[in-house]
Order: sequence, then structure tokens, then C-alpha cells
Amino acid sequence: MSPGNHSKILFIFFLWCQIVILSHPLHSAQKALENDKGTLREKIEHLHVLAQKHLQAGENNLAETILDSIISLKPDYETYLQLGRINSRKKDKLLYAEASYKNAIKVWNKGKRAVAYYELGMLYKDGPFFKNKAIDMFDHAILCDKTMKDAYYQRALLTMIYYSYGAGLRELEKLLYLDPWYKNSYNLYLKIGLAFHKFGRMRKAFKKLTVKYPDNLRFQLAYIDALYRDRKYARALRVVLAFKEEHPVQWLSRQNFEEARIRLALNQDTLGTERYRQAVNTIADESDADRLFSDIIYLVSDAEYEQYFASSLPEKKEFFRQFWQKRDPTLTTPFNERIPEHYKRLCYARRYNRRYPVKEFLSFFLNDFSRPVEREAFIALDEFSSTKGSKFQKDVDDMGVIYIRHGDPDEEIPYDDLYAGEKSRGIWQPIWRYYSKYGRPEMSFRFYLPSSQDSGRSIEEGWCLLPVDIQAIRYATATSTCNYEPEFGRFDLASRYFSFKGRTNQENVYLYYNLPPDAQPDSALSRPFSLKEEFVLFDSNWQAVKRYEWKKKAGLLGFSAQGKSEKIFQTLSPGIYHAGLRVVNNQTLKEGLLRLKIKVPSYHQKGLKSSDIVLGKQEDNQKIFTSGKLKFSAASFIVPKISRKFKKNELLFIYFEVYNLTLNADAQSDFSVTINVKQIKSHGLGIVTFLKNPRSLFTKHILPEMTISDHFSTENRDGFLYRAIQLPDYPAGLYRLTVTVKDNLTNKNCLMRNNFEILK
Repeated sequence: MSPGNHSKILFIFFLWCQIVILSHPLHSAQKALENDKGTLREKIEHLHVLAQKHLQAGENNLAETILDSIISLKPDYETYLQLGRINSRKKDKLLYAEASYKNAIKVWNKGKRAVAYYELGMLYKDGPFFKNKAIDMFDHAILCDKTMKDAYYQRALLTMIYYSYGAGLRELEKLLYLDPWYKNSYNLYLKIGLAFHKFGRMRKAFKKLTVKYPDNLRFQLAYIDALYRDRKYARALRVVLAFKEEHPVQWLSRQNFEEARIRLALNQDTLGTERYRQAVNTIADESDADRLFSDIIYLVSDAEYEQYFASSLPEKKEFFRQFWQKRDPTLTTPFNERIPEHYKRLCYARRYNRRYPVKEFLSFFLNDFSRPVEREAFIALDEFSSTKGSKFQKDVDDMGVIYIRHGDPDEEIPYDDLYAGEKSRGIWQPIWRYYSKYGRPEMSFRFYLPSSQDSGRSIEEGWCLLPVDIQAIRYATATSTCNYEPEFGRFDLASRYFSFKGRTNQENVYLYYNLPPDAQPDSALSRPFSLKEEFVLFDSNWQAVKRYEWKKKAGLLGFSAQGKSEKIFQTLSPGIYHAGLRVVNNQTLKEGLLRLKIKVPSYHQKGLKSSDIVLGKQEDNQKIFTSGKLKFSAASFIVPKISRKFKKNELLFIYFEVYNLTLNADAQSDFSVTINVKQIKSHGLGIVTFLKNPRSLFTKHILPEMTISDHFSTENRDGFLYRAIQLPDYPAGLYRLTVTVKDNLTNKNCLMRNNFEILK
């Protein structure tokens, strides 16, 4: 066969194969499927265009119907996202919006998923949902996209509002390292840090920013300011001198001002005062003048205040010169001693008389230096200002202002208005007295920590000032029954517990705390002993929900060192609550302060039943080792065994609750409690013990049983919180605890058993 014929045969065979393949039924079906896909894609695109037209025209309902039809054809990420955005604007369809965002998360890859997580977080943040869910969604968005600035910003804001400002600043720092100019995050960080005195954290953050952005002089000056406020004076001086050497003609007034107050803090008064004068002479703009004026606002009179704001920039330089010249104690010397003295007082007052930007907060929170919480409007910190205007912050309380103006008092008189015939406005109210000297008249100032009843003053002012008559106070003190100098102080409440007994969705709160020896009566004092307890309950926005007060005299039940309990008759819906407890020993005038956070769970949550007891954690070395709920019935109710491990010499307390106490509403309940501790197994059968004493293998290392009987009575028919006595120091081993409670009125019994282990 010739080569030409061979090629013709191969060509004919190839054509025949193509005809067979194209005529095969499978190929025909595949071609039809591709045509159908093309038609479906075109249809979905057409519906998307139609839905966008309806959205632009404001016809959201029609757009939602079209998007639902797209979902029925093919689940699509953008379609779910659009449905979520439409439903999130309707209060009655927030759950549909949540479902749409969750479906969008399921049908797309990791990169695109970040947008859905972020928008779902914004839905939780703005809607009636728990805010911690919003923080979780922002966390997921950041995990999907490390550069999502909006998620960093929103997570930082929510953390500051609902948890702590320190944690919120840490979250905001991550955004600063990513983009410090995003949504003015640098100024927000600066304001929050200064307002809540987070100087150590600011110092570390600005140091990292100076390394990352070495050409930004604003970050370097902020780092110097943070070093000064954190009292790192030597390091701050080295940094500011290096900055002046590297930038000799930039920010001259700010450079001299920073060096001046650092040298004054280091007791270099002459050189520090000279640098302060140079800072005044080199004022270049309004920000330089306002920075100097913010430190002297505590000294200016009303006329000087008006004069400053009516002056031009050159006139403001002269204003500072005249201001300090009027207050120079020695006009014949070139050195003004008042400037270094003022800055030393200012440093002391800003350290020990801080003022926080809080409008409605109880005194014991402020006195305990706890975290103040505001609503989301906390960003507007310009409202945190002096009474003379909103341009300058007053960061010290009234006591700090008096100290800055007049220094240490010549005489400090502790005063207790509980025994002066007045209404109590505070725990103790010191009086500062200044004698008449150097042409200054005699002055007296009385300070107090206001309570929520004082509507005339805002709690944000810390130690507030009251007018006072020294003679009247001395007379009241001399004629009172107190014949000794009162001793003021604070004691710490050792523990805090909460339990919640649920019926449906509402709760009753039980408060349990220990009273230390400072809260006990002092037999050496002649004043009658009594305790005053004040408990205030707030919601998540720090709005007062309920206020309770108890006054107990000596000899009543509950004043032992082991602790006491109170039942708060308040129904609470699930959510986050805050509470404050103040206990005052009216004999020694000492007080104990606690800030508490309460989480009331929802019984619709997974794994939580209405019969569960929710407990807080105990501090120090005291631990709860068993808990349970006892219920009176015909048969005994046994709690499942729980094995817990403890080290030797730890303090062990028993905590349980009894309810349904009696069926007789007119009779007083009477109960007997028996606590039995029995050793089950010893840890003394090791190989070393056997080699030393082979007979120990056949010896039982079992301690004799310990039985404690107690008796109590109560008129509380809804529940009773009971703490058992401290157990002795047992050796290592496994133990069984049995608690039996008998209602002597109805002869009903109930018991609870738990196992616990003491380690070597």
C-alpha cells in the first residue's frame, strides 16, 4: 500500500471516530447540561440586576422576594449577604438576617467569609443580642482577614465598654500597629489612656510605634509624655535630650515643656524653671499655649480664665509671664519658687487624687479604683472637663485641687457625721484646716465621698468639697458618746459567692461573703457594735436596679469569721449584672468594699438546667469542694458523686442550699444538720512504706469517722444558704462527705454525698 493511501485511510478512520463520539447519548446529555447551566447563570444574573434596581428604588420587599428566588435556584454568597443587609434594617426580621449571614459564611471561602462575619457582628452589636457574640464574630473576621481594620476597631470598642478599658486598649493597640490613623484611633487611644491612667501600657505601645514609624515626631513626643506620666523620669530625660539633638528646630515649645516638667520632677528646680520660661517664649500655635494652660487651670481665677480666651497668641505669652509673676513668693530673686512647687503638687495630686470620667457611679467603686463603665458615648471624652469649660480636662478631684492650690494642710481633723446629728453622706469626712499666715486667712475644707442620694454633686468628682464650720464640728465631736480618737481604715471581704435558684426565666440572687476580723466587734471599745451593709444592683449599663440596706446589732446570727449570707429578693432576667457591696463597722468606722460581676444564665443554653447552681470563684486559698441542692421529699435525694482534689492544709468549706423548708406557713422552721466525713482510701500503701514496714500491707489506714452536728432555725421559706465549719487537717487520701438535714417540724430528711481527695 502506498503512503498516500495509508494517510487517506487514517483520516477516514478519525472522522468515523468523531461521528461515533458525537452521536453517543452521554455526550448529548453533557452538552444539554452545559446549555442548561449557561441558561441558569444568565437567569441568575438577570435577577441580580433586577433586585439591585428595586433596592435603588427603595423597594426592599420586592428585592427580598427576588433574592429569595435566586437562593431557591442556587445558593450564592452575595445573595445571602444582600438578604442579611435588608433584614437587618427590620426589627421584626433580625433572626432572618442572622440566618442569612450564617448561610453566607457556609457557602464561601475564607477570604470572603470575613465580610459576613463582620456584618453579623455588627448585627449582634446593634440588635437585641448578647454583645459577647458580636466580639466573637469580630474575632472570626480577624482570623479570616488579618488586615480587616473595621473588625479590630469594633472589637476594641466593645471590649472597652463591656469588659475593661485595659483589655480594650490592648485590642486598640493591634489596630494602631496596623494603621494608627484609621478612624482617628490614635487620638482615641490617647484620650482613653490618659483618662483612665493607663500610662504603663501607653508607654510600651508608643515605644513600638516610634520603632515602626521613626519619622513621625508626634509618636516620639507621645512616648516622652507617657514616660513622664509613668514616672520613668531618668529615661524620659534621656529620650527628650536625644530628641532635641536630632530635631533642634521642630516643636520647640513642646520640647522645652517636656524637659521642664521632667527636670522639675527630678528636683532640678533651677534648670527646670528656665526650660519652662523657654517653653513660654517659644509658643508657636494655640496647641502649645493650651498645653501650658491645662496645667495651671486649677490656679486661675474666673477673670484670668476669661482673659486667656480673649487673648491673641502673643498676648497669651504675656499672660503666662504675668500669671507666674503675681504668684512669685520672692520678687527680688530671679528664680520663681512657685513653678517647681506647683508641678510637684500637680504630680502628687494626679497620682493620689485621680478623677475618672464617670457620671453615675457609687463611691465605693471609685474608692476601690475599680473599672468605671459608661455607655458607648464614652468616646466623647471632651465632656470630661472642669466646670469652667469643656476644653480642658480636670483629672483630679476636689481634694486634689485644694492640695494643688494650698499644699499640705496644717491640721487634718477626721470627722464622722453619723454621730453629729446629720444625715450620713459618706463613711468618713476629713477636714483640712489651714492657719492664718503670710496674709492668708484661716480656711477649712471638708471632703466626702458622695453616695447616690447626693443629687447635687456628680460622683465623678471623687472627694467632693462641702462648706464647714470648725466650731460646730468640734462641739459635736466633744459632746458625742465617743471618748476616743476614731480609727479609720479598710478591710477586705474575703470571698464572694452567688447562687441562682431558677423557676422559669427569672432568678433570685443569694449573696455570700466572709467577714474578716476587722469587721468583728472590738471589746476594748465602748461604742456599741453594729454592722451596716449596703448592696446596690446594676444592669449591664450601670443603671441601678435595686438597693438594699441591712443593719445588724451584735449577737445576731451571721457575724462569725466564717461568713454570712443575705438573700436578695430580686427577680433577674438572663444577662450580665454588676453589683456593689459596702459593709461598715460602726464601732471602728472601718469599711469593706466589693465590686461584683454577676452573670445570670439563660436556661435555654445548651447543657444548663434550671436546677443547676452557679457559683463564683473564691479568692486566696479557700475553695469550695462540694456543692449541691437538697430537696425535702418522702424519699432522700442523693446528689451524684463528684471527685475533687485538694492539697493539704487548704481551707475547705461546705456550701449547699436547702429549699421547700416547711409546709406550715405559720410556724417557724427548725432544722438539724449532721455532717459526716469518712475516709475511704489511704495513700500510704506505697512500695517505700511496704519495704519499711511489711506489716503495713495488712493494716487499714482508715481514720475514724468525724461527725459534726449543728442546729439552726429560720423564717425564710424560700431557701437557706448554709456554710459548714472548717474541716481539720486530714492526711492524704480519699474521703466521703455526707450531709443530712432534718426538718424537726415535719420530720422529713434529705441528704447529699460527695467524694473528695486530699493530695500528698
